[in-house]
Amino acid sequence: MPRGPVALYVLAHQDDEYGCIAQLRHDVAAGNRVVVVFLTDGSTAKISGHVRTAESRAVLARLGVAADDVLVVGSSLEIASLALPHNLERAYQAMLAQLRSRGVDSPVHVTTVAWEGGNPDHDAAHLAAARLARELSVTAFREFALYNAYRRIGPFFRVMSFCDGARVGDEAGPPLSAVQALRDAFLCWRYPSQRTTWLGLFPGAVVRLVGRRRHALRSIPVPDEPRRPHAGPLYYERRWRVSYESFAALTAPFYAGLTRNRARTTLDANERTGPH
Repeated sequence: MPRGPVALYVLAHQDDEYGCIAQLRHDVAAGNRVVVVFLTDGSTAKISGHVRTAESRAVLARLGVAADDVLVVGSSLEIASLALPHNLERAYQAMLAQLRSRGVDSPVHVTTVAWEGGNPDHDAAHLAAARLARELSVTAFREFALYNAYRRIGPFFRVMSFCDGARVGDEAGPPLSAVQALRDAFLCWRYPSQRTTWLGLFPGAVVRLVGRRRHALRSIPVPDEPRRPHAGPLYYERRWRVSYESFAALTAPFYAGLTRNRARTTLDANERTGPH
């Protein structure tokens, strides 16, 4: 098992890591122990979770991530794609147990999918990562964009581009050479079970990576109170008919844990520093 500071990635699906490949590679090269957690098994009505997991493991192995540090929490819990908001507390507690069993208690940073209204599982993973960062007192928090419907109409979407900047942060993605950017863009075809999805996302990914020479990744303060990701219809409201209101209702009990922890942290800080 690799030793060194832990760089923790909290993701929803097997292929979400595509949005932060350069950062994963950078952490491995820096000598960090990279731990990747998938909160669902990735399965759909037509695709087995085992297939998707094998694809992600192969990509992560190419980047230098140790096999034992790829944790598929959703597999044993049988949490399918699009089911994470319904099972968030279960997935979170299972993640905590697995991380503790592997000695992961103080990551140098937590990286997750952006809060962008693209996929309900992505936003649920973001909530889980934020709560984990607060409970472990991790201040280095990063998010990366995959897709969203900000300022798009009908079926159209933005790829690897942040929405309205409600959570402004510093761009943190490692710079890429033109050749590396192109190679990273084509890594999406390493997920053959998701070929249909990547046919839609690939053009935008190429434009982003080759044009900007970095992934859409930024450092932000650890989020506290969730709010609608952006004005107008969210992508998951259009595509899967999941309203933000229903998503918020499902995840409110889970996120209350983060709010309680934030209040406890504030109280502890006040006790240490005394009255002002």
